[in-house]
Formats: sequence, C-alpha cells, structure tokens
Amino acid sequence: MRKLWILFSLILIGISSFLLFRAFSFTFSSPKEGGIRKIIVFRSGTPKELSQKILKQARTEILKDLSLINGFAVKLPSEKSIEVISRYSEILRVDDDIPVETLILPTSQSSIPSVSWGVDRIDADLAWQVNKGKGIRVAVLDTGIDLDHPEIKDNIKGGFSSNGVSFEDDIGHGTFIAGIIKEIAPEVELYSVKVLDKGKGYLSDVILGLEWCIQNKIQVINIGFGSEIDNQSFREAILKTYAQGIVIVAPAGNKGKNEVDFPARYPEVFAITATDKNDQLALFSNFGPEIDFAAPGVDISSTFLGGGHRNFSGSSLASAHVTGTVALLLYLRSHANPDQIKEILSSTAENIGLEREKEGAGLVDAARAIDGVPPEVTDFFPTPEELIAEPMPTISAKFKDKSYASHKETISSVDPDLVQIFLDGEEVTEKAEITEDGFTFTPLNSLPDGEHEIEVKGYDRAGNKFFKSWKFSLDSVAPKIIQAIASNGGLYAGIKEEGDKVVFVFSEPMDQINIDSSNINSIFALTSAHSWLNEKGEIKEIVWLDRKTLLLTLADESASVEIGDVITPTTLKDLAGNTISGSVVLIGGW
Repeated sequence: MRKLWILFSLILIGISSFLLFRAFSFTFSSPKEGGIRKIIVFRSGTPKELSQKILKQARTEILKDLSLINGFAVKLPSEKSIEVISRYSEILRVDDDIPVETLILPTSQSSIPSVSWGVDRIDADLAWQVNKGKGIRVAVLDTGIDLDHPEIKDNIKGGFSSNGVSFEDDIGHGTFIAGIIKEIAPEVELYSVKVLDKGKGYLSDVILGLEWCIQNKIQVINIGFGSEIDNQSFREAILKTYAQGIVIVAPAGNKGKNEVDFPARYPEVFAITATDKNDQLALFSNFGPEIDFAAPGVDISSTFLGGGHRNFSGSSLASAHVTGTVALLLYLRSHANPDQIKEILSSTAENIGLEREKEGAGLVDAARAIDGVPPEVTDFFPTPEELIAEPMPTISAKFKDKSYASHKETISSVDPDLVQIFLDGEEVTEKAEITEDGFTFTPLNSLPDGEHEIEVKGYDRAGNKFFKSWKFSLDSVAPKIIQAIASNGGLYAGIKEEGDKVVFVFSEPMDQINIDSSNINSIFALTSAHSWLNEKGEIKEIVWLDRKTLLLTLADESASVEIGDVITPTTLKDLAGNTISGSVVLIGGW
C-alpha cells in the first residue's frame, strides 16, 4: 500500500512538473520560424545591459538595437509572449514593427538620358543661376543607390545599411530617387541609407536609418516609402530626428485615397502629393489635410540600375523634387530650421488651382524658394523728407536685390510689368519708365507746393512682393529780402561809427551759407558805388541769428554804405534751393 502511495505521488509530481514546464516553455519559448516582429521600448534610464537581460530571459530574438528610441526590434513566439513580457516594469511599451514599402509605379523604359519635365516645371534650372546645392548633405532612405551609376556616383559620399551589408541598390528605386534629387541640385552630397531590401522593410530599419542620419549630420532626409499604420515608436523616431533640425520629406502615398501615409502625415514631415504635366493631381496620389506641397510625379525620367534610365510615376518621385529644392534653399540658409524652410517654401509655392488638401501651399517652385527675399527700393530722388524747389521734378529710384545683386540675369530681378507707381494716391505707372533696375517719372504738370508721397510696389521674378513709400516737400516760391534795417547810431549822410549794425530779414528760412568780406558786396549788392567794407576791405562780423535773420557789423566809419541805398541780394537760396529775388532800401530805426 505504501509503495502504491509513493508511486502515485511520483506520478503527480511528474504531471505537475510537466505542466509547469509546458507553461514556462509556452511563455518564453524560442521564436519559431517567422515569429512575431515587435519593437520593445524601455523606460528612460533603464541600463542597456538590464534591457538585454530581460529580453534574454524572455527568450526573444533580438534583431536590432534601436538606441534612438531606447528600444529593440525583436521576434516573439506568440501573442501570449507579448502579454507576459509587458509585465516587466522596465518596459514602457510594445509596438508593432510596421512593414514599409516603396511607392513607385512603372511607366516606360528610356535608354537615352533626358531632362525630366519636372525639373523645368519647378524652375530648378533657373535656380542654378544662384546655386546648385553644393555640399548639402542629403540622405536617401530607400533601397540603396547604384554606387557606379555614371551620373550620380560623384555625388555619393557614403551610406549605411540597416542590415549591416552593402548599401548598394537592389531594385532601382533609391537610384531613381537619387537621380531626381541630383538633377534638381546638381552639386548635392548624396548618402545611400538602405533601409529596404527589394523594396520592403520594417519600421525598425527606418529607425536605424534615422539614427544614422542624426549621427552623420545629414541636413535633409528623403523618405521614399510609406505605411498606412502608425505607432508611437514611429512618431518618436521622427520627432527626435526633427528635433535635430533635419528636414524630412515624404510621399503622400499611391492608393489614390483621401488618407495620407505615415510618416508624411506627421506635422514634422513635409507631405507631398504628385501632379501630372497638366498640374492635375495624379490619379494614384493620396491626399488629405496634412499635405504641405505638390510636385511633379507622373512619367518622370531618372537614373536606374546599370547606368541607364527609366520613366516611372509615384508620389515618392514628387517628394524627391521637393528634397532637391530644399537642398538648394539650405545652401543659402544653412542655419534655417525645418519650420523656417517650410515657411519659405509655402510663401513661394505656386497655386495651381487645386483644393488645399491636394496641393497644400501649392506646387513647389525652386526658383522662387531660393529667393525668398524681396528687392529693396534705394537711391530715391527726391530723398525721403527732402525739400525741393522744382515743381516738375524727375522722380526716380533704383531696385536692388539684397541677396543676389551679383547675378545679372537673375531670377530675383524685378519684373517691370508687375511694378506699380503712385503719386499722392494716383497711379502714374503708364507715364513712368520702368526697368528691372529702377524707374523714372516726371509729372506732366507742375506740382503744388506742399508735401507729396510716392508709393512703389511690385514683384521680382521669384514672386517676392515689395513695397516702399516715402514723402518729400515742394517749395517753388523764391524767397525775398523783407527788410534791411540799420542801427540808429550811424549810416546817416555818411556819418558812421565803428560797430554800426545792419539786420537783414528774409521771407522764409534760408540756406545759411558762409558770408564774409570776400563776398559781402556781391551777395548784398548796393546800387550805388558804395561798399560794406572799410578802407582796409574789412567788415567786423556777420552772423546768422536764425534762418530768416542775418546780422552785419561794420568794421568802422570808412565803409561807404548809407541809409537809402538799394540792396539787391544775389545767389542766396532758401532751403528748397530757390534763388532769392527782389530788392530793398536800407532804412534806419533801431
């Protein structure tokens, strides 16, 4: 009986051990072939060694170390494993390792290099007059780049593969994208960041690629793929990249629906729709309220594997046009952050008449974008606040572009056809001579005395609006001498004493020129043969008391001027430049 009990006990222990082993094995079994891909994110401050220990205890297969988000890409054997591993307090969350894929549609094959119509449509060729994006570091997050393609190999400066092998292109998508960017910004530096194998990959690959871009000081990232799925790890990786001042450009998607793919849907990313040669939204292009810009994306010619060319369509091709434009812009504004770049692109984009959700701010315009600074109006005549005497003055000003004045046939020069000129609120554009360098205008009739205002407004060829107004005053009436009064002590019948004084009073403020013994007799001419000077050719003093009053002190009684002499001033001018006129009789009385 006792033996039977012992045998029964051993059987129970065995069964219990078997069940316990089965339960443990179910929770932390090694991943089966395929498994469930997840991204496990640990709480901030969790040491990496502890994170790896937890994953090892959970019998996960670690695929990638995602330091950018403090996580790991792993494979788990089952959904039950997710529930169990989430119980660790160090784990912040478990996200799906979202699949991503390229966004391109084949059109036709082309063996002969040609300039894509998209380059011409966004005026990139005009932008080359100013710069070609030299030295700007652009990462192509894609399928890699053909490192030996003769048209782009000199632009390729390095790269990275999320799988630790070659960043050479295996299907041509990344090469095609790189060719578009290089065609728009011919001197750009390209970096092949291979995150897709044969056009497909996972979010964890993308996160590794973004981390590499941050570490290698990339300035612009072109993302050539999208996903309909969102999660927190995706958003966190984008936010951290954006926080480093990197511009991120991504396509809206290729399913022709009112829903923008991720990551383009994030506000930190430039979301791009594709348009055709008629400025219509491509039938395949996704759209939505998150769209920032439109760009050419139908039947685009670019570089392909084996040194050749192909024609393709896709919203990813549209985003490449925007990336090239950003590179041109960053060459001039290297310290601009993504928000500032977006603002410039928005203010210079061309409205092509589509709904906002289909074109965003408009079709990106490379020429306008690199010249976001309006011209200055300079070298005015009359100058601001100037007082002039000419009632029919030739009014003029010059146009000068602050940033690109050294370029002759520049995209930033003023468009004479778009300039308007106003005098005292009345448009006089048709009467003016206007060029890209400035304008001149002469009124057909005399202007009345008083204050006048000039207004000039227009656009340069980059679409930047400018405006300037200034005022001047007109005084066309000649000043007069009102009085010349001698002191009571002298100047009577030639009997004078040293220090006798004469005060000249004028009708309006005068230009206070220097008057002395060398010019007193010519400036205040006496009709007799008399003189203001003594026998030695001197006067004692002459000073302006104010702009309308002049005081003369004679040297001595040998001066021959007398009361009753007629004084005719000459050469004196008022503040407007009018020459004095009229005469006055010298009188006594003070």
